[in-house]
Formats: sequence, structure tokens, C-alpha cells
Amino acid sequence: MSGQERTAHPVSRPAGSPLPPIRPIPRPAQRPAVAEPFKRLPGRPPSCPEEVLSRVVALRERGATYAGICDELNRDGVPTPGGGRRWYPSHVSRLLHTRNAQRLLRT
Repeated sequence: MSGQERTAHPVSRPAGSPLPPIRPIPRPAQRPAVAEPFKRLPGRPPSCPEEVLSRVVALRERGATYAGICDELNRDGVPTPGGGRRWYPSHVSRLLHTRNAQRLLRT
């Protein structure tokens, strides 16, 4: 930069000019008290049928690779948990890292 320095602010102000006033951040309104607390289970409800999950876990426990599990599920026409036609290794990986799969892997 030939002798000139860049400033941090794109708009320069004359020396001694006042800064614009700071606006207060609005606070969210308080939620009304609920008569009875709503009980929710943590996490999203499972979208994969139990029989597909058990099949994937069993194949993995027998030493099948993610790609091998995909090949078998695709060959049998099993839809993915999201309703897709084709299984990919990332689907199997995500499925095996769910809480339900971890529970089956431990037993």
C-alpha cells in the first residue's frame, strides 16, 4: 500500500464527531407458565424400521463393510430411512451411530 494505511472502518468520521447512539437489544417476552410440563423424550424419533436396523447391525457384527451392507440392502430393494431407493455407506454409518443401533450393538 503506497504510503496509505487501511482503516478498520469503511466509513471515516471527522475527528470529534459523535458516534450514533447504541440501541438496546430487545429482550424476549417471558413465556407464560404452563399448567402441566410437557414431557419430551430427548432426540428425534427413530425413522428406521426395527427389522432393517437389526439387519444392518447383524451384518456389521458379522464383519460386513458399509459398502457390503449397502449392496445387500440395495439388491433386496430395502428403502432408506428417509424413503430413498439407494443406500450409500454414509447412510449405514449414520444409522449405526444412532442410539438404537448402539443399544443393539451392546447386547
